[in-house]
Amino acid sequence: MVHPAWTLFALLSAIPARADVLVVDKALGPGADFATIQAAVDAAVDGDIVIVRPATYDGFAVNGKGLSILAESKTRFAIEPSGRVVVSNLGAGQSFVLRGAEDDPDIETSGGWGSEWEFQNCAGTIWVEDCNLLHPSAPSNPSNPGDKVQAEGVTRLFVVRSTLVGARGQSSSIIGQSGGAGIAAKNCGEILVFDSELVGGQGGFGSGLDFSLGGIGGSALAAVGCERVYVAGTRLVSGDGGDTISEGCDSGGNGGVVLDLSAGVLAPTTPTTLRDCKTEFGVGGINLDELCPLNQGATGTLLEGDLVALVFEPGAARSVSAPTLVREGDVLRFVLGGSQGDLGFLLLGIGLSSSPLPGVGGLLLVDPVVPFVFAGTLATDSAVLAVTVPSLPPGVDIRQFPVQGLFVSPTLEAVLGSATQVALLDASF
Repeated sequence: MVHPAWTLFALLSAIPARADVLVVDKALGPGADFATIQAAVDAAVDGDIVIVRPATYDGFAVNGKGLSILAESKTRFAIEPSGRVVVSNLGAGQSFVLRGAEDDPDIETSGGWGSEWEFQNCAGTIWVEDCNLLHPSAPSNPSNPGDKVQAEGVTRLFVVRSTLVGARGQSSSIIGQSGGAGIAAKNCGEILVFDSELVGGQGGFGSGLDFSLGGIGGSALAAVGCERVYVAGTRLVSGDGGDTISEGCDSGGNGGVVLDLSAGVLAPTTPTTLRDCKTEFGVGGINLDELCPLNQGATGTLLEGDLVALVFEPGAARSVSAPTLVREGDVLRFVLGGSQGDLGFLLLGIGLSSSPLPGVGGLLLVDPVVPFVFAGTLATDSAVLAVTVPSLPPGVDIRQFPVQGLFVSPTLEAVLGSATQVALLDASF
C-alpha cells in the first residue's frame, strides 16, 4: 500500500531551499557536470549537493564548505586505492553528508593500502551513511596509522549503517605496527554510531633473528578525549594480534581493545553508552618459528580508559532506512526495523540533534520535528511505509532532510531508533 504523499508537503515547505545539484560521472555521460569529485567540490558553494555516479574516483578535499556527496544509485561509488578524503574547517552551522561510498574493490591486486577518511577541525556536523570502507588485508600507509575514519576536533560525527575496518599494521623487523581502528576520534564532541560494523585491523607481522613481536590489533572505536560516545545496534570487533617469527620465541601481538576511551583534552561529560551492541575480541598472534611453542599474545579486551564510565542501555536497538535519492513521482520506501508488535512512527526533521528525551530510550536525532507520521504496526520485526514523492516547489531541484524512527512496544516502552538522510530529486535529473 502506498501512503498518501500529503505528509511530505509540510516538510517540503518548511525546508530552506537548497542550492545547486552537481552531477559527477567519470565517463562524462549525459547530464554530467564533472568527471571528478574534486572538480565538483571546487565548483560547489555552501549547501550544494553533489551526486556521484558509480565508478572509481580519486580522493578529494573539502575545506570550509557544507556539502552533501551522495551516490546516485544503490551501487556505491568507489575511492581509488590509497585515496585520501579530507573534510576540514566546517563552521558551526555547516554540515557534511557522505552517503554511498566504498573502497575500491580491486585494492587487493592494486598494491594500495586502502583509502583514508579524515575529518578535521569541524565545528559543524559530519554524517556518514551507507558506506563500505574496509580492506582488512590491505596494509596501512607507512606514514599513517591505518585508522579507517579519523576525526579530530569535530563537534559531532554520525556513522549510520556503515562498515569501517582499520587497515592491517605494517610489518617490521622488530615489532609489527598496530592495526588501525575502525574509527579513531580525538578531542571531539560527540561520536554517534548506529546500525554499523566497526572492526580493528590486524597487527602487523614481526620478524627478527633474536627478537620480534607481532603488532597489537586495532580498536573497533578509539575515542580519546571525546565528550560523548553513543553506539546502538552495532557490531564492535577488535583486531587480531599480528604473528611473528623469531628464534627468541617471542610472542605474537595481543588482540586489540574494542573500545579505547582514554582521557584527552576534552573530558567526557556523559558516560559512554552501548545499546544492543555485539562485541568480539581479537585473538593474540602466534610465533611461527618451528622451534617455538606457538607463543601466543593475549586475547583482546573490551575497554581501555579508567576514567570513563561505560553504560549498557537496556533493550533492543531500532532502525529506519530509505534509499539515498528518490525522484518526483516515484515511491519512497522507508523500512522500519524493530520488534514484533511495535507501533512504528517516522519523525521528519529539518536539521540534526543528539538529545535524550525523558522516559524514551535512545537519542532524538532530528530537530525540529515537522510531520509526525504513523507508519503502522510491525507484524514481524520490520515494516515498510511507502510514500509517493510529491512535486518539488518550482525552481527547486532537490530537498534533503533526516528521518528518524520512533517505536512504541506493546508494553508502552518508547525507543528512538536510528535515522537516515533522504534526498528528493527533480524528475529531470
